[in-house]
Amino acid sequence: MQYELTIENGKVKSESGAFFLAAPFTIQSGSSTVTVIFKPVNAHEVMYTLEQNGKTLFQLEHPDYVTDHRPENLNQAVSIPGFSDSRLIFEALNRLGISKSKTYKSYFEDPANANFSYQVEQQPLFG
Repeated sequence: MQYELTIENGKVKSESGAFFLAAPFTIQSGSSTVTVIFKPVNAHEVMYTLEQNGKTLFQLEHPDYVTDHRPENLNQAVSIPGFSDSRLIFEALNRLGISKSKTYKSYFEDPANANFSYQVEQQPLFG
């Protein structure tokens, strides 16, 4: 395993390995999983796609890698099958350093907005 992270009620329970921004990884909560994949758009831009069961849910584009919605409105604007609170996914992306939005960072710094439990797993990109 390249990287493993377990968050319980907003706190790091365990973390091992090194997270690599360009390698695919999964975010799992309960029995639901989202796969996050780094993809080139052109020679100068990349995006992250969020996929579930082979279906693209979102494409998060440079420079902020967040949706067009304010973080406090995510549950009303964004639905992720199997996740009762879509903010969980975006809190994980923020925690991992993928989301660059200052608004999202500030929002998830408040423990009341980051009280989620989930696991992140990343397999080695090479071999």
